[in-house]
Amino acid sequence: MIHKSILLALPILVLWSQFGSAQPKLAKAKIPSSVKAELRKTIEALYSADATARATAASALQTFGVDAEPAIPFLVSMLSDEVLVAPVSRRSGFWGSGDYEIIVKTSPALEAAKALQVIGEPALQPLIAALQNSDAGIRKRAATTLGRLHDERALSPLASLLQDNVWQVRESAALALGDLESSGALSALLPGLRDGVWQVRRACAEALGELQDTGALKALSKTLQDADWRVRESAVEALGEIESVESVAPLVELIADDNPEVRLAVADALGEIETTNAVPPLIRMLQDKISLVREQAADALGEIESTAAVQPLIKRLQDSDWRVRETAADALGEIEDNSAQDALQEALRDRNWRVRLAAADALGELESPDAVEALGQALKDRVWRVRQAAAEALGDIEHERGVKYLATALNDANRHVRRDAIDALGDIESPRAIPPLASVLTDADWQVRCAAAEALGDIEHRSAVTPLRKLLQDEVVHVRVAAVEALGDIEDRSATADLAKRLQDAASEVRLAAVEALDRIEDPAAVLPLTLALSDQDWRIRLATAEALGNLEDRRAMQPLGQALYDDNAEVRAQAAESLAELSED
Repeated sequence: MIHKSILLALPILVLWSQFGSAQPKLAKAKIPSSVKAELRKTIEALYSADATARATAASALQTFGVDAEPAIPFLVSMLSDEVLVAPVSRRSGFWGSGDYEIIVKTSPALEAAKALQVIGEPALQPLIAALQNSDAGIRKRAATTLGRLHDERALSPLASLLQDNVWQVRESAALALGDLESSGALSALLPGLRDGVWQVRRACAEALGELQDTGALKALSKTLQDADWRVRESAVEALGEIESVESVAPLVELIADDNPEVRLAVADALGEIETTNAVPPLIRMLQDKISLVREQAADALGEIESTAAVQPLIKRLQDSDWRVRETAADALGEIEDNSAQDALQEALRDRNWRVRLAAADALGELESPDAVEALGQALKDRVWRVRQAAAEALGDIEHERGVKYLATALNDANRHVRRDAIDALGDIESPRAIPPLASVLTDADWQVRCAAAEALGDIEHRSAVTPLRKLLQDEVVHVRVAAVEALGDIEDRSATADLAKRLQDAASEVRLAAVEALDRIEDPAAVLPLTLALSDQDWRIRLATAEALGNLEDRRAMQPLGQALYDDNAEVRAQAAESLAELSED
């Protein structure tokens, strides 16, 4: 799902100044005398004339957790202290092109609400009582906080608040009922879809979506005709969350809505429902004049995975907007229909690298050998991420023709490309890949060496034993472990002597891997070295050794295993007994 808003992201500051009041309304003298000094000092700071100090104090109370219970009445009484303070700036990419800045402010009321939420269950009844407060700001914040406590005991009081004479309070109550996610809220929310204020109707629609109750389908379908586009949008999104096939017909009526945000939501909702009935309208939406709507329609068609969408999506690979082309390629990969093969190969030459990357990924999903040569050429792309995707795709296809292209990629300047090319060669499991993989066992990047060893183990061919032996002396522990494990996977007895030497390795991870590798190879020549490993300082190695000696079924191990019956570790003793029993039966 890629649903994005068409509206530009702008800093939004919400100030309930009409409800605001500073400091707790309770007298400071009401702080219980039994409260510990540190907590008392923090509660007293709530009375500061400075809003930042009040917000800081409320925030500090959050660190006390449930121990801040004595502060509950003071926190509740400042839930309308909405003076904005302490801006915090953060940056985030905007759809991959450029940056935008959002300024986020807090308030004493917001921090107080967070503290009440952290305190949890003890705050429940005081917050319910606050729903009757004469201050609308307190009622509003109390409703929101109750929703976040997720306690169904708040359901009936919140439902009653939907009759409040202040629309902001009704809005918060509706959203809080949605947060409870209780089917019991359904009957209370449905009338709210007819509220005289659009913000309340929108909140009720959102809440019904959270409930995901099919009992709301009829009312939400009617709400699709609401005069306000924001309410229609929320109703559409709610139907998408409920995911009922019954919603497709009413949703289709809005694919030509005059507001693009609504059409965008329709495309997303149809994708969430994932029924083939939605394919024809979504195909029509691929022609929408707004590129984000076309993009969302393409994404939805990928979610549904109907082959009827293949040709229309192929046409979108020529869209004027690169995001639409990218999403169309992704969708074609999800549908996995080989008739998209030629078009996706052509998309590997798209002018935008993100489209080329998506095309490579999609061809990997199709897993057709027909794409090997095109992907091989994509390994020369000027953008390393595209080359990486091409290497991964060749690994997914697992065809031997890909070996020669991937072998060349082992010399790529980018280590990520080299590593993915190595992994792909391991997936193909062709002996032809052994010489090129052996050549990178000396790569400067230890992770590349490690990946190469693992790939040689995946191929499981005895010709890889010699180059892997050399890697057993590598300075990096992870590389030695990978080499040992690969030799164990190959199961060639010519590696027994070299693996036996690793039983003396300084790193316990290597010694353990060596025991397990010798266990898999099942060479009687390993018995004597393994019996010595029964004295290893690491109990995990002694345990694995006791098991390996039992699997080797060689009676020469009986005496050393008998001594292991007195090991300091109970698991080692138990395994030694089990292995001895197996050897005795033989």
